[in-house]
Amino acid sequence: MTFSSPLARLLPLGLWALCCPSAIAQSPNDPGLLDAVIQHYLGQPWRLPSSHQVTIDSEQINIVGKVKKKRADQDRSATGQPITNTNDPSRDLRDGLNSLENAAANNDAVGMHAAALELESILLGTTQGRIYDGFAMLNFNRGAWLPDQVPGEYKAKRLEDRGRRRPGLDGRNRIVWEADVHLLYYDEDVDSDTFFLIAPANADFRDTVQLNYTIYSTGTESFSPATLLRDLAPFGEGLLPSKGFDAAWVPLGGNETTRISIDHGSLGNLRGIQLWGWYAQPDRSAFVELVREEINPQGITQLEVRGQTMMEALRELNLDSIGSASPEKKILEVVNQVLAGATSNQVLDMLQLPSVAPLGTADDWFKVLANKDLFPIEALQLLAAEGIDPEQPGPLRLGPYDAILVYVNHEIYMTSLDTEGHDAVTGLPIPLTGDDQGASWMLKVFNLDNTTHFLQSRDYGPALHDDIATCRFAPAG
Repeated sequence: MTFSSPLARLLPLGLWALCCPSAIAQSPNDPGLLDAVIQHYLGQPWRLPSSHQVTIDSEQINIVGKVKKKRADQDRSATGQPITNTNDPSRDLRDGLNSLENAAANNDAVGMHAAALELESILLGTTQGRIYDGFAMLNFNRGAWLPDQVPGEYKAKRLEDRGRRRPGLDGRNRIVWEADVHLLYYDEDVDSDTFFLIAPANADFRDTVQLNYTIYSTGTESFSPATLLRDLAPFGEGLLPSKGFDAAWVPLGGNETTRISIDHGSLGNLRGIQLWGWYAQPDRSAFVELVREEINPQGITQLEVRGQTMMEALRELNLDSIGSASPEKKILEVVNQVLAGATSNQVLDMLQLPSVAPLGTADDWFKVLANKDLFPIEALQLLAAEGIDPEQPGPLRLGPYDAILVYVNHEIYMTSLDTEGHDAVTGLPIPLTGDDQGASWMLKVFNLDNTTHFLQSRDYGPALHDDIATCRFAPAG
């Protein structure tokens, strides 16, 4: 039997390696997820590599090598500087605003200038010697600020063949395509130096992907990268996400760097990686988008249309595309005024008087940027026109909505009735009545940036298995 499709190349070898009778356990998808499309065309079960999560003795399978941890103040930052400051960037913004206000109150022009430069470096990601070096608080396209980033693109890196081999989708030893990803977990947020992963045109769909993470954390969290899969769609149909699973669950501590390599499975099935954190609400989250190169009929290498469209859109993100409601943008406006020669009284008015632009006060700005479930004043004013005050307690605080989402600084601020209750031990949200399969949600969305945003909703079906829950680091483990 042959197919004019990728599935035909799965047949020669590897079915036994991926699926054997002894593999069937308490769930049809344990160990490893069954691929419905391959099973349909081959007429036999086919398990996806690296989709089994935990061994019977609670060891995580998809972690490659050992997890390495180190005190951050004994390590180097993403830009290679010895770390001497392990504060959250938002805390240093608050301290910088206080220094600016004190200097202005004392009519200290030199102190004002120094505080403004300090704030600017945090906003633009140009600090040196801090745990968050390179991670800008203003979210815009800065091009390549690390050697392995693609010049001119928004947080893009290329997958590389570094000589590693392991069994791929067909069970044969195949290329492991790798990239290094730096993450920063702080306050109620997670930031990444990688949004796009470019798979080269010569990469085979049966090859596998490994990401080598260096994680900088300023507080306690759990690192839970979810591998999101798509069906192979051998005849070009579909290509929608089909399954997803937590590839690992690793605790993070404050003042800590964690180095961990994760096997994310076969390239052909990979849709992307969702990077989670669970101990803040709304959940910390970042996405890594897989973009594939392809060779067109003229023999020219190009990006697939979907990935190319996304990369072109994010390439255009500049400071002007960030809405003026962003607390970070408001601080930058004050910084620019100081560096342009604003007087002490003008600076004090900007920081202390809500009626003087930028809208609000320094305390208002800090409160919002450090709490992703609070909204800028501009969003509160729009909601007030509907008679809604989300900062009031009670089940009616969101009016007719189940959740309200605000885009600003190309980030998401969100509050939801679903996160009102939390488990006292794990800190995880407790689902409310009605939070079941088939339930509907009413979502209100504000886009306060000066560019188009696209809202992507993922509907999660029933769990296929619960391997990761048995991991000793998981809340239920």
